[in-house]
Amino acid sequence: MKILAILLILFAVRVNSYSQENIPPDKDRLLKGEAAGEISVAEMNGYSSPQKVIALQDQLGLTKSQLKKIDEILKNTPVSITVKGQRIIEEEEALHKLFLSASINEQTLRIKLERIGKLRAELPLCTFADFFENKNKF
Repeated sequence: MKILAILLILFAVRVNSYSQENIPPDKDRLLKGEAAGEISVAEMNGYSSPQKVIALQDQLGLTKSQLKKIDEILKNTPVSITVKGQRIIEEEEALHKLFLSASINEQTLRIKLERIGKLRAELPLCTFADFFENKNKF
């Protein structure tokens, strides 16, 4: 019986530490500044990603000025995503801690979820902002 109790405690500690490391599930992508599926949606509708424009630079006959602008986009977009991503991670980890401590109520949950939802809704704008600004320049 004591062995079973010890195993359950060890399992609970392991699950708890594992889950904290993986909140939110896309934490690694957010920290690396990687866009999710937003780019493919944009490309299907005529908004080429900077990576695709670079790959087609010879066929498009891009000037050095245009290549410089694309390079700036490639440098700035991951930074924007990482900054926004860090805020999402902080909010989701805070929510997770509230559940772990059993100190959450409906009002707090609603506020936290709305905040996380707003941040996640803003995340694609980090990717699209340069598309909108530069669509007709390439």
